[in-house]
Amino acid sequence: MTQSASVQTSDGALTSGTVKRVRLHRGLTAQTVAERMNVTLRTYERFESGRMRLNPDLIRRFARATDSDPHALWMSLLLGAPDLALHSADNQFATVLISATLKFEARVGPRLARLSTRAIIDAVVAMYDGLAQEAEDPSAAQWLSESGRDLAAARPQSTRKP
Repeated sequence: MTQSASVQTSDGALTSGTVKRVRLHRGLTAQTVAERMNVTLRTYERFESGRMRLNPDLIRRFARATDSDPHALWMSLLLGAPDLALHSADNQFATVLISATLKFEARVGPRLARLSTRAIIDAVVAMYDGLAQEAEDPSAAQWLSESGRDLAAARPQSTRKP
């Protein structure tokens, strides 16, 4: 087997695993996704099995059909990280990153080239460290729960008899 055939096979398996995970996470059948994508079931099955060449239109259609993040789907495939698409399906993580990057580039333009690699690494690592802390921190949910109990306890009790 040639190296390009091997890469094609592993890309197909990665595509298949990524797409299928997202579809199953959404509780959708292949038929439903095919209909939402406006493709035949056979075409969708070839797409989900990784036997089709990927293209931006299919990824966008799949993302719309499954209400998931199209950029996370691409990143998952490029990085070989199928769980990224699944974990980003609801919060649009990759789309937010890409949108923020585009806005940053528009803001700084050619000055971007003046930034040192170290400054970029430090900023990105700090951002991810902050997000990891937020993902691990149950304090917001805990605070809301405790506040709800406090509010319920502070509410005057009815003196009327039923």
